Amino acid sequence: MKHNQEMAELVTLEMGKPLSESLGEVNYATSFLYHFAGQIRTGLTGEVLTPGLKHWRPINIRQPVGPVVTITPWNFPVAMVTRKAGAAVAAGCSVINAPSEDTPLVSLMLGKLAIEAGFPPGLFNVIPSTIENKRVIGKILCSHHDIAALSFTGSTAVGKLLGAQCSDTVKRVHLELGGNAPLIVFESANLDRAINGTMLAK
Repeated sequence: MKHNQEMAELVTLEMGKPLSESLGEVNYATSFLYHFAGQIRTGLTGEVLTPGLKHWRPINIRQPVGPVVTITPWNFPVAMVTRKAGAAVAAGCSVINAPSEDTPLVSLMLGKLAIEAGFPPGLFNVIPSTIENKRVIGKILCSHHDIAALSFTGSTAVGKLLGAQCSDTVKRVHLELGGNAPLIVFESANLDRAINGTMLAK
């Protein structure tokens, strides 16, 4: 909360959103951190599940999977990072964030703020890149045996490539693909409400 205005100004300078939208995104991003911090407080504990058969005793154990790579898009440079990294850190995993080449400064600021907040070195890492070396960095991270999981938001074509690159090391892969988000407004709709709702969602 302390740095929300400063972060919003950086989002606006770096990717062009109006300041009010940038501030909205930063506040939204902060809400993810509060949510995942709450998950830590209440405990990410295991539980005994109701068995399907009498002689079964299924147990759900929640534990860190290991280092997680997050590859985040330019259009929500704060919220996508806090949503992905917040969950991973809350679960006990270190994070390597590879932000869009168009918005690296926002991720670097998040890294600086994480250190100021007391994160130990190596818990939240940022690897900025250029469009020329993005594929090389992605391939190295996807094929590295110490990386346990990858989370990516972006195009379907790149998601398919990353998934294939992660397959040799059998990583957990979480993909949010094809963000065109089509919208249909029917003739019977209240146009003012449809516009307002669309503006909130987009």
